[in-house]
Amino acid sequence: MSKIYIRGGIGDFLQCLPYVVGADAGDEFFIHTHYKKAEQFFSEFGVKNAKYFYFDNAEEHDKTVDDILEFCDPKLKTTDRKS
Repeated sequence: MSKIYIRGGIGDFLQCLPYVVGADAGDEFFIHTHYKKAEQFFSEFGVKNAKYFYFDNAEEHDKTVDDILEFCDPKLKTTDRKS
């Protein structure tokens, strides 16, 4: 089982679609997007094991990154990273 992060909008989704459709059944997707119909888009292609994180601006984007990290490594936060 892999945890796969996808960020962007419809163009990014289209570019990664062949991989997503061909992914293993146990793979888990983390969709990080400003595109509000992302869940509808991916469900049209049978993607079921996905979590969706929406943002409208840079501040929300950064906050949702921490939310996503909670699913991958609860001890890690973006503020913990060294530049």
